[in-house]
Amino acid sequence: MDPNIATAGVSLWRHSNLGIFIAAFFFAFQDNALLIALPWQVMNLGGKELAVGAVGMLSLGTYMAFCILTGSRFGRIGPKRLSLTSTLTTTFIIAIMPMMPSVPWLLALIGVKGMLMSMFWPPLMGWISTGLNGPELNHRLSIFNLSWSTGAILGSLLGGMLFSLAPQFAFTTSAISCFLAAVALTLTSAKVNDFTGINTDTSCETAQTPVDPHLVKLPTFQWIARVGLLLGWIAFGALRVPSASLLNEMSLDAGLHGIICSEINLIMLICFFLLGRFTRWHYNFRIITITALVLMGSLIGVGISQNAGQLLFFVFLASPVLAFIYSSHLYYSVSGSGHRQGSAALHEILLALGFSIGSFGGGAIGHSLGLRNVYFVVAGIIGLSQILQVFIYVIGTRRANLPQLFAQKEVKLESE
Repeated sequence: MDPNIATAGVSLWRHSNLGIFIAAFFFAFQDNALLIALPWQVMNLGGKELAVGAVGMLSLGTYMAFCILTGSRFGRIGPKRLSLTSTLTTTFIIAIMPMMPSVPWLLALIGVKGMLMSMFWPPLMGWISTGLNGPELNHRLSIFNLSWSTGAILGSLLGGMLFSLAPQFAFTTSAISCFLAAVALTLTSAKVNDFTGINTDTSCETAQTPVDPHLVKLPTFQWIARVGLLLGWIAFGALRVPSASLLNEMSLDAGLHGIICSEINLIMLICFFLLGRFTRWHYNFRIITITALVLMGSLIGVGISQNAGQLLFFVFLASPVLAFIYSSHLYYSVSGSGHRQGSAALHEILLALGFSIGSFGGGAIGHSLGLRNVYFVVAGIIGLSQILQVFIYVIGTRRANLPQLFAQKEVKLESE
């Protein structure tokens, strides 16, 4: 092989986004494989509904807390150094998880892993989105979403299958995947270009970016999307973690749990691709309302399901809504922002808070009221949140129209 070609290939890798996308794939793979394996490992160690729910709460709860506490400080260190430290340390944590002799020890490691996640996702998302707005930003984020969601699909599917064969298989595969994410980041330059040559220098987040003509509506839709993401990920947390206890009650195993979670991620991947190609959903409140109603109906359906086929069907209905909620908030949160890493951190904080509430709250509700009532309660909460979103939309639309109304009045006065 020509050494010049090899050198050019390495240079292209180092100065493109490819390494970041690959790192997102491998990190999402291990994270989702463990979200299947850990609840079942807790049950193997004798944990009940509350302990199972604590898996999601500790993982995403510590993640959220450290995003809040350290976000501004982390911004000074640099995304490559942070994400690389996170992946290497997480590899070690995963490797020793199967050695834990009791539930408290395992939950403690889950909390540490959640803390390390705060050093990976927000820096990576700020890194990948810097310097873009509008359609260019939408395209870049769609590729990023496709990368991590592909990893999430395979991680969920293989995590359940490997755990059914032997718990150690799931943990070993996850540790290897996390290490491969570290390798991909090591080979990537801190300053990268996209595939079309647009410079993405993360040392200057206040660079000139294209102007989005819809920015006058942006604050309103940012708040609507924040409410949607929080409530949507409460539903997602309830679908992912407490569902392990529900499946166990229905005499189903970790393999089916992995299939259900892979189904969610596969449909989300397809939707991320479609959402990245179209922009008509931007600033469209009607779509937001319809998707919330679909999610409510899906959760009620999960609550009344009597077999695996019914569960798969209602999870299928919920999955496109989750993709839309995620993409909407990520798009609105970084649009027009001069500090992309901070905006990405807020996105991750809301996501983690919702998932933690859905996971642990779902476990608590399942423990006291029954596992099926988890989904009825969450559906009711989403219905109430719709009222808040309508209120935000009405108030925000009126405020956005005020400058235009004043301008029309001035024109009339001048003509008179």
